[in-house]
Amino acid sequence: MLVAAIATTLWLWRGNSDDVGPPSNPQAAAFSNAAARPNPVPSPATTQHLQAARFPAYDPSMRKAVGPKAYSIQRETAWRVPGDARQQVLALKRQSDAGEGLVSYEIELIVRDCRNLINGNPEEAWQALQRAGMRPDPNRLSRLEIGLGECAALSQDPTLYDAPWLARAAEQGSVEAQLLYSIDIEAVIGPASTLTGRDDELQAWRQTSLRYLHSLADGGNVDALSALASVYDNGFNVARDPVAVHAYSQVLSRLDPRYIDETTLARERRALAPEQQQKAADQADAIYKRCCSL
Repeated sequence: MLVAAIATTLWLWRGNSDDVGPPSNPQAAAFSNAAARPNPVPSPATTQHLQAARFPAYDPSMRKAVGPKAYSIQRETAWRVPGDARQQVLALKRQSDAGEGLVSYEIELIVRDCRNLINGNPEEAWQALQRAGMRPDPNRLSRLEIGLGECAALSQDPTLYDAPWLARAAEQGSVEAQLLYSIDIEAVIGPASTLTGRDDELQAWRQTSLRYLHSLADGGNVDALSALASVYDNGFNVARDPVAVHAYSQVLSRLDPRYIDETTLARERRALAPEQQQKAADQADAIYKRCCSL
């Protein structure tokens, strides 16, 4: 689930509880300016309704039902099939331009796979395994070299390689993109080392991420429910709220006890006063009605 991944961006999520209002700039920059990152506030309340009427938010074959309404998305296919990555992106770009969030997310995965290959220095990693006395697959390096060759043309085309596909896919309504958007600030704004003096962009990302997570949670997405429990537990851009944490934990446990065990629920309960316990139970009922019951 996404809670562990969200923890890796904990410091970037920190904020105060007065910052939950409308974003400072509700307009995203033009996508055609691919050399620059767009403002990460894509007005999801407007665009999601428009796109949802035209295109699906996720691939139904990846949906795993968790009760009558709640669900998770399980992607078991490779991010990218063999072949020239730039040509793969170009073959999908027209559908992305037409507003298909799933296709935009597929492009994001192609670019991400190439970026991971290029940034990962596969030859050095292979040699490190050898130095450690391990026996890496002798064919692995050749496969990685083939992959790097397939990514070469894409990496040399900044209009495709540096374009904000994740932000676009999230704006267009892709569930997977919205979940990833909420934890991967580097793909949305840039590396942490470049964020100094960019408080407005950082705050906009936080707010948009919360909007996505709440919208997905209300629609029954289990990963978003779990992520929000983590958000309120750690005080990500909101005041730390143990009542909300316990409410989301109760919902997750009700969906499947394997998500939140009784020991965790009991520990959360002991930290609350009786009136807070009742408030959490009431919130849990309201959340469950929105997310998980038909």
